[in-house]
Amino acid sequence: VGEMGGTWLTFDNNEQTNEYIDNSLSIPESLMKKIRELIELKYSSSMFYDETKKTMISIEMNEGMSIDVYKKIQKLLINDLSQIIKQSSLGKNLKIDTTTIAADVMNKHVGKGFAVHRIVDWLKEKKINPKQIFAFGDSMSDLLMAEKFYELGFLIEFVFVGNQQIQQSEYKFPIIYTTAKFEKGTLEFLTNNSFTKTS
Repeated sequence: VGEMGGTWLTFDNNEQTNEYIDNSLSIPESLMKKIRELIELKYSSSMFYDETKKTMISIEMNEGMSIDVYKKIQKLLINDLSQIIKQSSLGKNLKIDTTTIAADVMNKHVGKGFAVHRIVDWLKEKKINPKQIFAFGDSMSDLLMAEKFYELGFLIEFVFVGNQQIQQSEYKFPIIYTTAKFEKGTLEFLTNNSFTKTS
C-alpha cells in the first residue's frame, strides 16, 4: 500500500502485479503544476518533485543533503505550499504532512492510519490472521500505522529507524530503536531477528 492508502498493489497466483489507484483522492493537474513550478524555481537545490506519485504530491529532500539544513528549508516550503493551497478551490480538502525527508500534499481523508485499513481488508480477503505485525518508520507520523493496528486489535511492535526519541509512555505498544538509521536500521532489525514461518 502506498501514497497513504491512495494506491496499492496485489499479486495473483501467476505472480502478476495488479495496480490499483483511488482516483477520487487524486490532486488536479493545475495544482500539481503550480507546486512543481515552485520547486523548480525556488527549492531545486535542496529538494525535488517526485513524479512517480499518482494521488498525492511528494516533495523530497535531495540525496546527500544534511537533514538539519533540510529541516530549516522545509519550514519555508510548508509556508509556500500553504499559501498555494489556500488560494486554490481545494483548500478545505487537502492537508500537508511532513516527514524526515519530505513534505506531502494529499487528500485530508488519507494517511498512514487510512492505509492500514487497505492492508487489513486484504488480510481478511485472504483469510490471513497474523500473530504479530511489525511497523517500520523514521518519522513521528509513521506511528499512526502502529496506532491503527493496535486500535484494530493486532499485536503490533513499532521499529523506529529515525533520529528522534519517542515518549514511550504515550503509546500502548512496544517501540524498538535500531542503532543504524533509516534503511540501514531496517536492515539491521531484519538481519538480527529470526522469524519462524508456520504452516
